[in-house]
Amino acid sequence: MEKERTECWQLCPLCWLINTVYSPEAARHLKNAKREMLLALRAMAAKQLSEERREIKRIDIEEE
Repeated sequence: MEKERTECWQLCPLCWLINTVYSPEAARHLKNAKREMLLALRAMAAKQLSEERREIKRIDIEEE
C-alpha cells in the first residue's frame, strides 16, 4: 500500500497560506521572505556557534 505524500504546505501554516490564499505574485514574495528569514536564522546560528567555539578554545588555552 502506497503512503500518501505530505507536502510542506500541508504542515506549515505559512506555506498553507502562501499556496491557498495569496495570488501567485504575493506567494512568490512571501516565499522569498520566508527563505530570507531562514537564511538569516542560519547565519545567526553559525555566528553563535563560532563564538562558542572561540570561547571553548580560549578556556582550553587558559587551562593548559
